[in-house]
Amino acid sequence: MRKRLYQWFVGVSEERDERQLSELHRMMADCLLGIYIINLVYLGARCIYIVVNQTSFPLDLVAILILTLAISGYMGFQIIYHRLDEVDVQNHDQLKVKRHRLLLKSGCQAGYFALGLFGLDVFFGSSINGHMIFGHIIGGIIFGFMMYIIGRWRYRL
Repeated sequence: MRKRLYQWFVGVSEERDERQLSELHRMMADCLLGIYIINLVYLGARCIYIVVNQTSFPLDLVAILILTLAISGYMGFQIIYHRLDEVDVQNHDQLKVKRHRLLLKSGCQAGYFALGLFGLDVFFGSSINGHMIFGHIIGGIIFGFMMYIIGRWRYRL
């Protein structure tokens, strides 16, 4: 049933060999990923527009937001359930290198998070003071530390 539904959706009616099926799956995955990314950009732009103009959230935007969150949650659950996020390393030296790179990525994520918070405050017209900057730096450090801890679970010998 699943195979027939997939064939109907994609528009192929005859049996395909493994190479053709894998190519169809790759094209379908690329298409859906593109739609998902466009959907995220649309949601972000529409939410910024609504906040700037101080209008109410329309029902279609709420439905798209719920759908996007459901897709994200499903993908995250499937990745963790099938252990697709784990990375096997051969020895302790490679593990050290991977964790060092993860530490650098987490530091960049922390800085990006803090700058994003600062940018949002500037965008919405908040006054800039030391307390706000210090709070954003602390928030970025906490975010980066959490990303490091979560990422560290992926690596195993």
